[in-house]
Amino acid sequence: MIDVVGSQAHRLPSAGRNIVVVGGGIVGATIAFHVADRGAQVTVVDAGSPGEGETSRASFGWINAREKGPKAYHTLSRRSLDMWSRFAQRLEVDVGLQWGGQLIWTDTRERAGRMEKAVERQRQSGNPVRLLTRGEMKELEPGIQPGGFSIACWSEADGQVDVPRAVRACLDRVSALGGTVLGGTSATGFAKDDQGRVASVETGSGRLQCDTVVLACGPEAPAVSALAGLEVPVHHTAGTTAVTTPVSPIFQRVAVAHAPTGLHLKQLADGSVVFGGFPCEDADEEAPRWLKSAAELFPGLAEARILEIRRARRPIPRDEKSILGFTATCPNLYVASTHSGVTLAPAIGELAAIEILDCVQVNLLSAFRLDRFA
Repeated sequence: MIDVVGSQAHRLPSAGRNIVVVGGGIVGATIAFHVADRGAQVTVVDAGSPGEGETSRASFGWINAREKGPKAYHTLSRRSLDMWSRFAQRLEVDVGLQWGGQLIWTDTRERAGRMEKAVERQRQSGNPVRLLTRGEMKELEPGIQPGGFSIACWSEADGQVDVPRAVRACLDRVSALGGTVLGGTSATGFAKDDQGRVASVETGSGRLQCDTVVLACGPEAPAVSALAGLEVPVHHTAGTTAVTTPVSPIFQRVAVAHAPTGLHLKQLADGSVVFGGFPCEDADEEAPRWLKSAAELFPGLAEARILEIRRARRPIPRDEKSILGFTATCPNLYVASTHSGVTLAPAIGELAAIEILDCVQVNLLSAFRLDRFA
């Protein structure tokens, strides 16, 4: 059970039950599902095709709490990781959730030293992680041919998920619960009442009345929040992944692997492999070269071919920590912007729903308010 404490120390917004969620990616979809599941009337608006947006489609989908500091951010990440199995079950469809941990290895003594220090930090923070010799790594994953090797690390609790499937599952549940999902619909403005609260969301398709509006629009957060007179300090970085044709299983146990070259990869339930690490600027040329190199480490990829290269802008708050909660200047507008949205989605969805519908502040989220940037 999640340890949630409501704080009555501050005057809290009187949240209604008619919720408009701007953004249909993993964070917005998860919040929409949680508030709809508790009986709220929910409308999700997304400028693109909900569940098929650039950030969700290009996401690597690694679920982890690795090197997530400071303490509040690590706690939220670890709590959310532990929530993923139950969350996936509540969606009532297979979202490709796989456990087995993350395997990473190094090929130089210098990198091994850094890895050993990182492992010690993770152990101190409570993450189940251990170092492996070459023989132990081969026992764990016989199909990997690591080439140069110094030391390996196995983070046993990590997992991965098929992000587009998870987003679609959330939005399908929203619809099944009586909500509305509007694709190809941009938020173009916010009409406020004389108390500064958002009364309606203006879109290209018309006006949507609301008691509460949630901004979960990823890299578009600065532009959309500016329409409401807010500054949400989020920038973006380029992210690219490639998806291959299906192949036989390349892993025996682990869910995600990282090679010394920067290559990272996982295999989906249908046998296709998602990989990244190659330069974003020349992805069309680089991805095939990286796949060829990957096949030297993972011989099971020898017959794989690239089906698709996915590009995205990944949202990064200014201090690289989540921005979550209602705002002082617009008291019924809830901001949800974060990096590592896949890992954090279950916790953000459930805790945001508590704050929105129960008119409380969750102490676990107190370190992530927008006003820290004031």
